[in-house]
Amino acid sequence: MFRVAILLLCVLVSGCSTLWARYAYTFKTIETVPRINYQGPVQDIAEKIADNLEGDMKHVIDFTGQPFKNADALEIFVFESKEKYAKYSSSSPKARGSATKNEIYISPIIRERIHTLGPIVRHELSHSHLRQYVGTLRYWIEIPGWFHEGIGVLVSNGGGAETVSEEEARQALRAGTFFVPRSKSSILGHKYASDYNMKPHLYYRQCANFVMYLRELSPKSFNSVYFDLINGHNFEVVWAKHYGKDMEKLWSEYLNKGTSD
Repeated sequence: MFRVAILLLCVLVSGCSTLWARYAYTFKTIETVPRINYQGPVQDIAEKIADNLEGDMKHVIDFTGQPFKNADALEIFVFESKEKYAKYSSSSPKARGSATKNEIYISPIIRERIHTLGPIVRHELSHSHLRQYVGTLRYWIEIPGWFHEGIGVLVSNGGGAETVSEEEARQALRAGTFFVPRSKSSILGHKYASDYNMKPHLYYRQCANFVMYLRELSPKSFNSVYFDLINGHNFEVVWAKHYGKDMEKLWSEYLNKGTSD
């Protein structure tokens, strides 16, 4: 009774709806893949995820060159309504998916674009992969959003940026619409598309284009950057260590190349 009373008090306070949702919501599991949890009407979505999860995780591992730090801890939750998704995950009801260190959340609105289910799952898996290594605090206040969103789009072959092509993102850059990558995040967390007056898919695709540039510029250096990050090295300093240039210089060269092509 005491636990129930505390939870009832919490729901009266802003920000406690997630706590209540975690206490109140019930899930079924996919028998063959018990890490996948779902609410009744979305069993078909959960089964699609189960059919491809092993391959999706391998895709993230192959891209990063590193295993998941704690693969056994990963769980996936598929919700019967966007409202329940938003309350449980603390994400926007407009989002198709989101992730924490060990949990991935999928909204039923993905049914409207069911062909994006696999890419979105892989995108979110990439976030969990990084977050398992660096922890939630570093993930938010040290590693800027453009980096892990760019990886998420690349590892998923466009997941989260499906409506904007690589070339359309380049055209926007040449026209003067682009984000500027920070060399570190902040205590206030990540910047988002709206901070640059950009649509989310354009922002995500531009992030991916820049990450792809860094990776193609020197695959060995990029892999070394990721390895150092997950082993505790500071995001702001690893670029000069492995590329011989800081982030400001790398971005300047990319920008000059992109606007002159």
